[in-house]
Amino acid sequence: MSNNEYLPDGCDEEWEFMSRFSLADAPECCICGFKIEVQANGWAEGHNPSPILEHGRCCGVCNDTIVIPARMDILFSALNGGDDNG
Repeated sequence: MSNNEYLPDGCDEEWEFMSRFSLADAPECCICGFKIEVQANGWAEGHNPSPILEHGRCCGVCNDTIVIPARMDILFSALNGGDDNG
């Protein structure tokens, strides 16, 4: 049993769990082209890039700095009746 209840058996430290995944095998971000890193929870498939792109997966950095702000702009625009002046 691991010391952390969220890590699989046999992994005593988070770095051991993360080291099981190779960046060489990681998919590339469809926005920036860099490798998609494994998240702390083990998810290695990236994020949905919509509305920036309709296909592919994006990395966490692009998700946080490009995709989420674009979604927020769309949401606030809709809430303001399409008025971009806020």
